[in-house]
Amino acid sequence: HSKADVAKLFESLHKVDPRFRLAFLLAAELRIGQALLCLRSHLNLQGDQTNAHGTLTIPVAGTKPSVTLALMQDQRALLDDCLTVGYLRHLEAAYQSGALRDYPIFAGGRLRDGAIRVRGSLPFWNRRSALDEFHRLEVVAGISPEKGRAWYGVRRLFSDILPLHTDDNVLLGQLGAHTVETRDRLYRDRQAPDLLSRARQIRATVRASLQ
Repeated sequence: HSKADVAKLFESLHKVDPRFRLAFLLAAELRIGQALLCLRSHLNLQGDQTNAHGTLTIPVAGTKPSVTLALMQDQRALLDDCLTVGYLRHLEAAYQSGALRDYPIFAGGRLRDGAIRVRGSLPFWNRRSALDEFHRLEVVAGISPEKGRAWYGVRRLFSDILPLHTDDNVLLGQLGAHTVETRDRLYRDRQAPDLLSRARQIRATVRASLQ
């Protein structure tokens, strides 16, 4: 995908399934398939002086490391909308009341009246459905889907751009969820608030450059 393609994808997110809209807005630079495994308990909405909008931790998936995102303002705004009046409103109400101990942020199943209903089984949204929605996003954005090209093309673009903004291996690992050298893991904490804050600032700068 080109810069122009990715800009069109962001501009067209409001036209697709709200689950994919949220997943793409949160994790376009990362592994979207891994982000689909997030639970409500991975979301921390209690901001602090360093990261005012809270954080989301994308969990470990096989050999893929976890990564914690310091939420940007637009990400937090969409999350708040999804949790209060959007597709997660019923699940979040049950979670806040204690009726649900946890739930998938990207729950599978049909949306009824634009929302996921509370039920006995809450599976994760399957990767195939999410990938189909990505290709639908490409179409509504005026981009021709290419066989064999998934959202990795978006991540690849960001991977090419991000080194222009920092040469810090640990920070690049945080930005792109790449595994960093053992030496760096030993001497620096990838979850440190200042690192998350710096990653958020670079993410915002790079996304703004695509507009």
